[in-house]
Amino acid sequence: MSEIFQFVYYIVAEAEILLALILIGRYVYLEPVLENKKVRTGYVLLCLAAGALIQIAAGGSEYAAVLSVSVCFCLYVVLTRKSHRLRGCFLVFPVYGMLVAPLALIDCVPYALTGVDLTGNQVLSFGTDGLFWLGVILFYFFGKNFRERFAMEISHRKMGRWERNFLHGAGLFLLTTGILMLAVSELELPEGAARMFVGLGSFSAALLEVSLIALVYQGNKKVYYQYLTALNEHYLKAEVEHFRTYQENIQDIRRFRHDIRNHFLCLKELADRGRTEKIREYVSELSQELSQTDTLLHCGNEIVDAVINEKHAVAQKRGVKLQVDGILPGNLSIRPTDLCILFANALDNALEAQTDQIAGKWIRVKIRHQNDMLNLTFENPTVEEAVKDKKRFTTKRDKKNHGFGMENMRAAAERYHGKVEFFVEEEEGVPVYHLNILLFTTKRAPLTT
Repeated sequence: MSEIFQFVYYIVAEAEILLALILIGRYVYLEPVLENKKVRTGYVLLCLAAGALIQIAAGGSEYAAVLSVSVCFCLYVVLTRKSHRLRGCFLVFPVYGMLVAPLALIDCVPYALTGVDLTGNQVLSFGTDGLFWLGVILFYFFGKNFRERFAMEISHRKMGRWERNFLHGAGLFLLTTGILMLAVSELELPEGAARMFVGLGSFSAALLEVSLIALVYQGNKKVYYQYLTALNEHYLKAEVEHFRTYQENIQDIRRFRHDIRNHFLCLKELADRGRTEKIREYVSELSQELSQTDTLLHCGNEIVDAVINEKHAVAQKRGVKLQVDGILPGNLSIRPTDLCILFANALDNALEAQTDQIAGKWIRVKIRHQNDMLNLTFENPTVEEAVKDKKRFTTKRDKKNHGFGMENMRAAAERYHGKVEFFVEEEEGVPVYHLNILLFTTKRAPLTT
């Protein structure tokens, strides 16, 4: 019975250590995650099977557990990364260090303070395991806002080489320090020297671990707020352009109104002379002049009006006809930055798709809402090769530094429990790109900026 219990305990310990390594890789190294549910399920089953087989082959040992976890973590890196997969396997060493050092503190701090060696204490081990799983459960059920904020912040974050090198060095230092502290009894040092070594090592490890976390999270926030600043600047620029166009439109209306009396006198004179054809020509000319005084597009929201009219000006210069059908509901609970993200990126993509290969260039924007559901549709002619990847849409060759507009739109839609979908279908022999954005306007974004 004890052998069975020990076998099960090793399997649970492997799962515990592997989960800790994955969390460190995600929240310290900003490694990607397994997004597909089927892949996650298959990965878990494969790791459990591999862990059981390795334990059976090794006859049950701690070293077998470490080997099993290392192999599974390397497999995780290979599955999640899109490049540098084999190089990423070496992450197991610094990541282990970031895990071993805190675990070593549990045994080493009491030893440094009291001289009592708690290494191998089963009650302490079970207590530590219980606290870990309790923390995981609490994080899963109550950490949703944190995970959403973290995912949003790192969506624009790319860790620099110096940051990664610093994390590598710090992780290896923590691994070495943790191992030395746990093996201090085998160094044959005097008790006083051993306790001092463990105490200094514990303090250094704790300080370095906190510094690493602070470094990563401050970097995340810095990059994210830089992105928000750039987005706000873009919105302000669009708004300034919108009101400049609006002011020009008002001037045209004033000039037209100033001359309206003379136009009426001229029409009266033509009517008195019975010049019906001339009156018809004159009225037609006045209608064209009047239509030119209203060049702005309106959809019921000042922010969206600013963005649409800025893109409208660009579209006119490129010979693209922009049409807006529908009105946004009043008192939207959607944040201004999210509106800017959705409309600006969608229209930018539509404008970029208007290549010389397309004969008739046009963009249609459809706005439909029912109760708390808002649907935005952007349509434009395109070529079949335009849609490549449903996760990161871009036709540019440099996909590493482009295609983030679609990711930003997805993130904005998800904040309102919505989604973004796109497809291409032929209309009268022309492939037309459809971008559909579904939002629930009564669902306020859970995150604040």
